[in-house]
Amino acid sequence: MTKYDNVSSASPCTTPWSRSAEEILDELSVRTEDGLSADEAARRLLHFDPNQLSESRPRSLLSLVLASLTSS
Repeated sequence: MTKYDNVSSASPCTTPWSRSAEEILDELSVRTEDGLSADEAARRLLHFDPNQLSESRPRSLLSLVLASLTSS
């Protein structure tokens, strides 16, 4: 069991930009030398879902033209 097991669905790293990499890695129970085991990576993937963006529809030529006309 790691400290990561009791983490809510929100990111465990609050204000990560203000903390050292070592603090973040410790909080997430990750060692840079070893990385995550395959089992731990699979568990986190199930818990947090894949880190990917959804695809959006490309903008039409008309909407691009209208946007360029209305912007300053």
